[in-house]
Amino acid sequence: MLLSAVVAVWFYGRLYWQRAFFTPKNALVENQNKIIYAPINFDFSLIIPKLNINAPVVADVSGTEPNIYYTQLKKGAAHYKGTPTPDANGNTVIFGHSSFIPSIHPGAYNTVFLMLDKLQKDDQIIVYYKSKPYYYKVQSINLVSDSDLSILQTTDHKQLTIMTCWPPGTDLKRLVIIAAVQS
Repeated sequence: MLLSAVVAVWFYGRLYWQRAFFTPKNALVENQNKIIYAPINFDFSLIIPKLNINAPVVADVSGTEPNIYYTQLKKGAAHYKGTPTPDANGNTVIFGHSSFIPSIHPGAYNTVFLMLDKLQKDDQIIVYYKSKPYYYKVQSINLVSDSDLSILQTTDHKQLTIMTCWPPGTDLKRLVIIAAVQS
């Protein structure tokens, strides 16, 4: 009985939070039916149209100091300190919450990556950095151990890595999305 209640709260809560907070704002239609999404922040933002995510990205956040990244993740997703920004070659790493404990992790973006597991190969991701959009296509979806640091390795080409704890409500593993520049 208790397990059914927990599952129901988790499922309906997941749907509510996703719909309530992460609807892309200001979608504009251009000629030739191309949809352009206006980011929530032109300095650094992440848009995933399929998941209705439009979130600011906080730059240069230490991923190894919880007291720092918990504070920054209240403001949006976070750019992993030491990884390149989208305008440079290399592996840009962005991380964020998939779930939260209200008393410990309050903020508007505590479930920003809750639906990340719904992405599939070739889904589009857009990162705005310094007012310029960078378009990516999902190449792979991986589940790795919480201690796997290979996802932070640099590359000689532009790549986007998005990471969150998985399954939601735990920090047992990391769900990792690898995306390549869209040509």
